[in-house]
Amino acid sequence: MVRATATSSPPKLTPLIVNRSDDINVAQEAWLWLKVNLAYLTGAVAVLVIGVILARLLSKWADLALTSNTRIEPTVAKFLSNIIRYAL
Repeated sequence: MVRATATSSPPKLTPLIVNRSDDINVAQEAWLWLKVNLAYLTGAVAVLVIGVILARLLSKWADLALTSNTRIEPTVAKFLSNIIRYAL
């Protein structure tokens, strides 16, 4: 069993923030991240826009098909077309 003596010094802790002259600031890091991931972001936005457009088109087509049928009420037709839009 090892006992601590009064002459032993506590372990030195390293600081969490190190000030160096070559550190990159937050704006430079953000710009670097944006340059690296710009293609992925552009692709994600393109997929989102195309998906929204397709969902609206399919919803309108369903609305036209359902409202042209006389056996389905217009309220139910609109409800079903909205379900199609938000499900996609």
